[in-house]
Amino acid sequence: MTFLASYHDRIVDETLVVVFLDECHLKWRDICGYGWGLSHQRLTTSIVNECERQTYYGALNMQTGAMMSAAYSTANTTNTIAFLEQLRTHYGAKPLILIWDNARYHRSAEMQTYLAHINQNTNEDNRNIHCINFAPYAPEQNPIETVWLKAKQVIRTHFHENPLFKRVKELFVHSIHDTYFDFPKLHMYM
Repeated sequence: MTFLASYHDRIVDETLVVVFLDECHLKWRDICGYGWGLSHQRLTTSIVNECERQTYYGALNMQTGAMMSAAYSTANTTNTIAFLEQLRTHYGAKPLILIWDNARYHRSAEMQTYLAHINQNTNEDNRNIHCINFAPYAPEQNPIETVWLKAKQVIRTHFHENPLFKRVKELFVHSIHDTYFDFPKLHMYM
């Protein structure tokens, strides 16, 4: 990305933090299954009964590979703003570049108001939070999807050891907590 290249020195010396942000949804009993299909077609499964679910917000630091996550009841504007506040607290006064998808709640009027307040109408170089969107319907562009996949693979490998959804959630968090990720997709934007 040309935009990130212009901030290369600040990213390398970590005075500017770039994170890939995404949400992941776990559904009890669905997480332990496998589905097979053609690689160019998305699989969908009808769910008749409402099941327990958990939403996780995650931010993968492009420079360090550190993962930060938090559980929320659902993905929406309010929870997105709450997670952004957690990120701001975690990284202190460092400005953030968020690279994320085009979810409706990322583009909502409430989100735009929040960003305007945080950035205090500053120019692009001095923003506290700058947002860059991936192309629509392109999850393969987001490196954090690899983290979610790895966590779900751990759950699938150990599904027989986790008879309760509480244990599945603990295993999911444990598989990404205090882990530093390093894989090619993480570095492709610098």
